[in-house]
Amino acid sequence: MGQQINFYMTPRDLEIAMKHIVGCGDYIILHYKSSQSKPNVVPNLEFEENGKPWLYFYLTRSEFLPLIKMYEVPAQKY
Repeated sequence: MGQQINFYMTPRDLEIAMKHIVGCGDYIILHYKSSQSKPNVVPNLEFEENGKPWLYFYLTRSEFLPLIKMYEVPAQKY
């Protein structure tokens, strides 16, 4: 079973975190929303859509990507 950890970061914290994530090896970053059943893989934690930064992400090893399924939450409209 997975675990969740919440982090709140300043821009400097984000820069340091990305250096560590990249140095850890085979990890990928997923946005917490997806318009399909497959996860939405993003290139880094500084991702924006329509000029607004995305604030929530998941971090996983790439070997687990085929096992991850996204489900619609009708009440939240995604």
